[in-house]
Amino acid sequence: MDLFEYNLEQLCKATELDVAYIRELVSHGVIDPDTDQGHWYFRSVDVTRCLGVRRLQSELDLDTQGAALALQLVEQNKRLKRRLRYLEQLVNRLQSH
Repeated sequence: MDLFEYNLEQLCKATELDVAYIRELVSHGVIDPDTDQGHWYFRSVDVTRCLGVRRLQSELDLDTQGAALALQLVEQNKRLKRRLRYLEQLVNRLQSH
């Protein structure tokens, strides 16, 4: 279970990003805040995602939408690598028996 640890102001402070940029990341689906009575709350993973998109924009000279897509691909690649390692371990265990 993810705990929501940051309100909008705290997320801006933690990432050193402004409110307008955070709103843009929300609109592109990079981060998906929980809402409570009109207030946004973010998970700690959102800090990482915000910084990751910002880094990709800077390093690859991408707009926000392109950086959001690149981040999704990077994250998907990591998940697939973890899954592949797990499956390789399973195969190795089965072959050793």
